[in-house]
Amino acid sequence: MTSDHSYDSGKAVPAVKKLITEDQVYAIVNVMGTAPTVAARKTVNDDKVPTLGSAAGKQVTFPPSKYLFALMTPYHVLGVVAMDYIVQERKGKENGAKIAFIGQDDDMGYSTLEGVKAAAQHYGIPIVAEVLFKRMAQKDFSAEVLTLKNSGADYIIGGNQSMDMASILAEAEKQGVNAKFIGSGTNNVDVLVFSLASHKWVTDHYMAVADFDSWSEAGRSRGVDEAIQILKSQGKDAIIKEANVYFWFGWMQSKVMAEALKRIGPDITSRDQLVTALEGLESYDFGFMGPINFDPDRRHGSANGRMVKATLVNGQPAFEPVGTWRTANPEALKLIK
Repeated sequence: MTSDHSYDSGKAVPAVKKLITEDQVYAIVNVMGTAPTVAARKTVNDDKVPTLGSAAGKQVTFPPSKYLFALMTPYHVLGVVAMDYIVQERKGKENGAKIAFIGQDDDMGYSTLEGVKAAAQHYGIPIVAEVLFKRMAQKDFSAEVLTLKNSGADYIIGGNQSMDMASILAEAEKQGVNAKFIGSGTNNVDVLVFSLASHKWVTDHYMAVADFDSWSEAGRSRGVDEAIQILKSQGKDAIIKEANVYFWFGWMQSKVMAEALKRIGPDITSRDQLVTALEGLESYDFGFMGPINFDPDRRHGSANGRMVKATLVNGQPAFEPVGTWRTANPEALKLIK
């Protein structure tokens, strides 16, 4: 059973209600996007329907509610992880690094910026520019990029979708920006970010902090390989070539939901059994993300990020992991309200 909310929070409640009342589903998997998931939060809790959302906004799972779970690492956590990397691996504080931020003016941008600012405060590193724009609503980023360039930033952290990042990178190449861009979130390990700037410029200037492994050749994990082998065994090679970030969102959510259902066993008598099974996922590793943990007081499954760098494999855009999964600095997280 499916229901389409068109990434519109106003349509989320009717879409979810259809699944619950007309289709009488046992559970809901892969509610897409922070705003639609937040809109549906009261409905799934009132109707006591376990729901696993593909959303990373803080308000989805803070404070926790019984029936709503989210798999992805919260945006603000990824913002802290990006700053941790700059300080711990690139010696940003010792080198006097300056940080700028560019992001969309919605929860993704604001939450990521919240994490970046908390970590900057913790480490004592200046943020020299904050630039916000409307998601997927503009093509010309010349003014925004000029602001970033004039700030003198050494690192520019992004909290936005992949196609906007592609436009930003193309404009940065045009203007001769020499900073390192760090995208934040799963959309920013989509090879779409290579689509408008030259591949050489992107590989020299772009990396990202991701909450699951890239599906490109350089970054494939055992979880990606497992999915590809299943699709090949079913004669669905075309899907492998066309699979984008939203395909992988669906794959991951379904994988985790299937594991919880397997733990219940064949004798399913109530929805609360699924809640208990999801809460029992402790350090669950399905080869695609860092360890997944749920419990009664925690409803976001992942709290990890991994740095990846843009690269080319046989001339084709890809992302290569840099190090292992990282957890955000807990002292920086304490500064976030």
